[in-house]
Amino acid sequence: LGVTVPLPNIMQRSTDIGFAKANSEFIVQKDGYFQISYNLNPSTPVAGTAQIVINNEINKASVMTSQLAANHFSGTILVPLHKGDRVSLRVISATPVVLPAESAGASLLLLRLA
Repeated sequence: LGVTVPLPNIMQRSTDIGFAKANSEFIVQKDGYFQISYNLNPSTPVAGTAQIVINNEINKASVMTSQLAANHFSGTILVPLHKGDRVSLRVISATPVVLPAESAGASLLLLRLA
């Protein structure tokens, strides 16, 4: 359910993280405890939900739901991840989410803490 958000092709690479599916999914290369943060800035306000998905499962602590149309969604979680885990940003909305062209309309940060 929902649409995986394509991320801009501007990345700081680490040996702890890999990328797949045209830069829309991170693949963990090393076990650890991670901080995962996201920002979503659609071109027009959206009534919907943004969330982090880990191995095709929604992380409930990351869900940001807007009761009214919003033009910014963000969230941060701390989670243990294992080698091979896949992380992406997903949005659910009744209307299409349009991101500004050639900009960081969406970002997803994975930071290995330990």
